[in-house]
Amino acid sequence: FVFCLSARAARTVFCSFIVRLLFVFCSSFCSFIVRLLFVSHRLFYKLSLIF
Repeated sequence: FVFCLSARAARTVFCSFIVRLLFVFCSSFCSFIVRLLFVSHRLFYKLSLIF
């Protein structure tokens, strides 16, 4: 019973750790994509001004 309880607690901690890791990864990835889109948009704007 104690082993089952500790296993469940360890699994919960592990799952929360993985969820937190995924959340941090996704947020950093999304900010990177937004920054990339912003930079490319400015680049295209400058190119359209040139041509």
